[in-house]
Amino acid sequence: MNCRTVFNGTKIDAAARKGAVVGLYRSAAFLMKSARQKIRYRKKTISRPGQPPFQHGKGRNSFRHSIRFAVDKTNLTAYIGPQKQTGRQGRNVPRILEFGGFSDATPNPGWYQVRGVPKGMNSKAAVAAWLLSEGYGPLFMAASESAVVNQYFSHRKSKYTRRQIAASKKKNPDQWIFQNIQKRKNQNTKKNIFYISLPLKTQKQAEQTAENIIRFYGFPQIKKHYVAARPFMGPSLRESQNQLAKHFAKTI
Repeated sequence: MNCRTVFNGTKIDAAARKGAVVGLYRSAAFLMKSARQKIRYRKKTISRPGQPPFQHGKGRNSFRHSIRFAVDKTNLTAYIGPQKQTGRQGRNVPRILEFGGFSDATPNPGWYQVRGVPKGMNSKAAVAAWLLSEGYGPLFMAASESAVVNQYFSHRKSKYTRRQIAASKKKNPDQWIFQNIQKRKNQNTKKNIFYISLPLKTQKQAEQTAENIIRFYGFPQIKKHYVAARPFMGPSLRESQNQLAKHFAKTI
């Protein structure tokens, strides 16, 4: 009896690749689910260094749902992780959370004047120089109307009580001082800040105005600062390694 064996490597290779793709999809989906489960929702709380980060929003656009996977069928490779952030702000957030690093310097959304402010103003001197070039600014600023009025009159060597200020406003609300008091909400604290803007003619006035703004609104630009790692993908992979093989079982 004669027997002839033919090895069809092409078919075997195709079946192996097809099975590998199925296994990659299964294992990548498993890892994605494992990583997502580490991300808990907390409205304001910040996670501790070394612990997985919290997400602060809900829905399909939350950080948890940004963790996805893709499979490169040609190179038989799976990729799992959070999508890269788009836009200028926060674009390196996923990598910084996983490995630690410096955040990007970003505009302060709660600043008293968000638009038209030069970048890199993270010092009192820089803010004062910009205000002096503008020639105008909130020379008197406080958390209440009466405090602003008192700042103005203290500058003129006089002082009044809140009751006296309230009585004066009631008697003559059209006085210059009351007509020129403005208020602007700090978007971070949600509190109104009262101020009187005047022409700035000297360096001392500009520095005083810069102090006012920094005290109530902070710097226009938020400085870079180091963020400690809060890994979630690495731990998910380590914890799941012993279970990945079963996702390739019976795929060929």
